[in-house]
Amino acid sequence: MHKKTRRQTRLNSNMLDLHTAWVALLNRWDWPIALNLNFKAGIRKDDAVSAAVRYWNCIERQVYGRRKAEAGLKLGRFCVLDGSAETSNWHYHCAVKVPPVKFWDETTEEFCSLLLEQWKCIRSAGRFATCSPTECQLAWLKYICKKEIIRAGEICERTTVWPHQKFPS
Repeated sequence: MHKKTRRQTRLNSNMLDLHTAWVALLNRWDWPIALNLNFKAGIRKDDAVSAAVRYWNCIERQVYGRRKAEAGLKLGRFCVLDGSAETSNWHYHCAVKVPPVKFWDETTEEFCSLLLEQWKCIRSAGRFATCSPTECQLAWLKYICKKEIIRAGEICERTTVWPHQKFPS
C-alpha cells in the first residue's frame, strides 16, 4: 500500500476545499438546466473551446436578437470543459439559467430543445448531447466541479458568464 506524504495529503485537502468552495458559491443561484455536450473525437482542446464560444453566441443571438447579443447581453451559465488531451475526448458540462421572460416566454423544456437543436448546427459537435431541467442542483454542481477539473483549471473562463447580478455577500 502506497503511503501518502504530508504534501500529497495537504494538496488533496486543498483541492477538496477548492471544490467545496466552488460548489457553495455556485449554489447561491438557481441553475434550472443541466446541459452536457460532447465534441467530435480527435478535436483539440482549443478548437473545443472555440466551438463552445460559437455555440453560445448563436444561442444568445436567437434569444436576445443580434443587437442585444452584440451589446453584451448574455445567458447566465457556468461551463466546464472536461476530458483529456491524450484521448481528445472533450465534453462540456454546463449549469444554465433560463432567459428572462421578457426574452423567453416558453417552458424550460422548450429552452432545452433549442439548446440541443443549436448544438447540432455546430461543426465540431459530437453525437451525444443531453439537456434537462436540473433535478438536484447541488449534486449537479458537485459533479461539474469535480476536483480533477478544478485542479486542471478546466473552467472555461471565456464561456463562463455569471448571472447578471453581483456575487451574494
